[in-house]
Amino acid sequence: MFKKIFFLALLSAIIAPTGQILAASSTMLEQAGLVSIKIAPADQALISSPTTLGKTGLISINFDDGLLSTYSLAAPLMAKYGFKGTAYVYPKPQNEKTPEFMSWDNVVALQNSFGWEIGSHGYTHEDLTTMSLNAAKQDIDRSRNDLINHGLKVQSFASPYGAYNDDIVNYVTKNFNSHRTAWNLPNAWPINNYYLKARPVLPTTPVSQVTAWVNEAKANKQWLILYFHALTEGTATEEEDDYNINDFKAILEHIKNAGLPVMTNSAALDSWGSGKNIVANGSFENGTLPNADFWLRSDASGVNVAAGNLGVYPTPARSVVINGAPTQKSISTVEIPINPAKKYRLKSFYRVSNYLAGDSTVWVSEFNANYQYLGGQWLGGLNYNFLGPRYFDYKPGSNAAYAEIFFLTHENAKMKFEIDGVELREF
Repeated sequence: MFKKIFFLALLSAIIAPTGQILAASSTMLEQAGLVSIKIAPADQALISSPTTLGKTGLISINFDDGLLSTYSLAAPLMAKYGFKGTAYVYPKPQNEKTPEFMSWDNVVALQNSFGWEIGSHGYTHEDLTTMSLNAAKQDIDRSRNDLINHGLKVQSFASPYGAYNDDIVNYVTKNFNSHRTAWNLPNAWPINNYYLKARPVLPTTPVSQVTAWVNEAKANKQWLILYFHALTEGTATEEEDDYNINDFKAILEHIKNAGLPVMTNSAALDSWGSGKNIVANGSFENGTLPNADFWLRSDASGVNVAAGNLGVYPTPARSVVINGAPTQKSISTVEIPINPAKKYRLKSFYRVSNYLAGDSTVWVSEFNANYQYLGGQWLGGLNYNFLGPRYFDYKPGSNAAYAEIFFLTHENAKMKFEIDGVELREF
């Protein structure tokens, strides 16, 4: 029933004399004068690489604040196990040369010598939600710029004290690939990059508790992020918020014996799929506004590729904006060559705001080698306010040779639907 309703409503469909419903091809839309397009690149080869996120259990080890023991104790010990961590640093102590914190040379060496990821933790480590939004943005920008100016590859952000609000997360999406919270939970697939959960390992947290979390992550194929602040060779205390190094070693040993991969936060996020993104211009950065190369708008009203830094990291300059209306509105890719023997994952960033009614949908139309329409697949939709990426698994039909991906709002939808960062990769 849903498919029938969907086909009858699909703006890009045409009715053949026999009553057969055919999806409009890019050629049809171009001839109709709705948009000019370029032919997609011929090289659609996938580059094989391991895929982890969502398929197996996964561990990430984080150290917050940039304390000296991250470099002097944690990194050398983790290196013996072949593990790399993510350090969330706030640069004020580095600039003030505070003794119990890493120096700039330490932070740089943590990245360049140990292979760790360095993320931003604000500049002052103040609660960002207690500041004005402009002050919070300045604090975030100062931290990010300071780290980058020291040669650090900053992609991820963790809110100080785990405190954030919608405005802060929205700003983070334009400047970082992820935002880590302090929720004491594992991450179950599919995850939201901008609300990553993490379990704190406190001075009083027994090794047995942490190993139980690791076992749970393995059994349930979860992504477990553990975060620490400091290590000590002595007795851990709540005042110092540290953790005994022998207990830490026992945790590393258990992770190794469990056979779980240990990855930095950004490496874990990038493991959701393998190979090359086969969506041309998935960031909408190329083309003459309000159009984008390799994309087709259903009409010139209510569907626009917009500038104004509305998109998502790392190319936030442009995004698609679809305003819900009495009629259906959509934007779609041109034809994408696919292999029916393969499985794919679709990742896209969405910002649904001002939601009052209706639905948005992600739909894939499929065609055979002669570009005859075969049908389609509904991947999912959003009927509430939302911020962040969503991931959809896609298995082509047996005769599918090409696919077109549609993002649309249905008739009488009342919402603002923004899309960016569209990727289709093998998994």
